[in-house]
Amino acid sequence: MTVPQTLHYRDYIGCGGVALHVAVPELLPIVGRFYPAYRKRGPEPREARAVLICLERENGSYKLTGPSGDWYADQAGEAAALCEAELTDALLAHASRYVYLHAAAVSDGGACLVLIGDSGTGKSVLTFGLLLRGRQPLSDEVVLIDPSSGRIEPFRRSIRVHRQALSRFGLGEELPEGAQLIEPYLWVHPDVAARGRLQPHGVRAFVFLEHGRRTQLKRLWASRTLQGLMVGRFGGLEAVRDFECLSRLAGEVPGYRLTVRRFPEALAELQRAFPVGEPACGVRLCREGS
Repeated sequence: MTVPQTLHYRDYIGCGGVALHVAVPELLPIVGRFYPAYRKRGPEPREARAVLICLERENGSYKLTGPSGDWYADQAGEAAALCEAELTDALLAHASRYVYLHAAAVSDGGACLVLIGDSGTGKSVLTFGLLLRGRQPLSDEVVLIDPSSGRIEPFRRSIRVHRQALSRFGLGEELPEGAQLIEPYLWVHPDVAARGRLQPHGVRAFVFLEHGRRTQLKRLWASRTLQGLMVGRFGGLEAVRDFECLSRLAGEVPGYRLTVRRFPEALAELQRAFPVGEPACGVRLCREGS
């Protein structure tokens, strides 16, 4: 029988700790696999003030309590998603030396594509599709850029897509090896996605995603679009440094705008524009429960 557990993590740069108390045994199979690269056996003496996150049941709903407040969910998958988001914020609490983008980064074994767009434009779905086609995800939802080098730092986060997205790839009930389905989401474990040690990568191109009636990939002035992005900052990082870094990157690498409606066509557009040689990783498909 699974019992409540407290999971311990070091934060992204290793200067603080995070404690996640899971009092919902049925969610441990998924929550216990979040951020394995940052897990550790227990707290250190200097971490008496570690960030505490608690996932429990209250009045028939799932309740998540963390630094940003209390959150409630009715579905198990929604509760797990809230937990992962709160854990992400806690792990990055001291990562103020990096520029943060709400984006995804996918490598072809050399440089990487940075997929940027509002929520719902398809960052995670396209990342999942590129993973199935041999690309190596560096991060999903959160991209960290080192301002001094302009390189993308890997952040080993699960890839999460809505179950309905599977049909867009013609997968039906087939799931990638190492994936977990907890309604309404599918999670791909970060170790499966990484397939080995991840290294910082230079940027090959910025791809800006937007909703549209047809799939179209066109060149644009990346610097103009980058200046319109909302850039998250941790620990008081000044906006001027963010924009200096992004403007420099926009001048060094091309930008493209991808209008997304049908994801198979969008994947084909990306593969034609940015071909890859030998797959950086291989993902075996298996049927659920096999």
